[in-house]
Amino acid sequence: MRSESYRDLVKCSIEIELVNGKTLRGVLERPRSKPLALFMNGNDTFIELHLFDGSAVQVAKSSVMTCRERVAQKSDSLGTPGGGAEADNPLAILGIKRAESREQVRRAYLARMRLYHSDRYGGVELPPEVQSHMEAMTKRINVAYHDALAMCATDAAQA
Repeated sequence: MRSESYRDLVKCSIEIELVNGKTLRGVLERPRSKPLALFMNGNDTFIELHLFDGSAVQVAKSSVMTCRERVAQKSDSLGTPGGGAEADNPLAILGIKRAESREQVRRAYLARMRLYHSDRYGGVELPPEVQSHMEAMTKRINVAYHDALAMCATDAAQA
């Protein structure tokens, strides 16, 4: 059972670089009352990181070289399907379950960009909130595309 201080948890998307050079990207739960730096410097020896591929790993804090919060630009009140930490998952943003190949990631990226790119609606007068939503989604899709390609490269190197 978790202690009283861990009742109000918040999920944050982070990128960890380990001492051995490996990079891990995923979601970490931390108390809302503690910033990421304070949480990482706390008394716990390990952290639990939920990777974007669905697996969870225990990471020793002593093996962490750098840790930074990944902040994707959130769209405004129009929202996106999914929500929560799932909204930071690059594969979920691209609309695929698993990155099997770079070509699959590329096809998913192009399909999403056809929906949200501002050039598609160049001749239409859109409300400002729709325009800002589409701009935010375009940026999120670009970040997700590069992250998903990196995941494919990591998977290929491990195989």
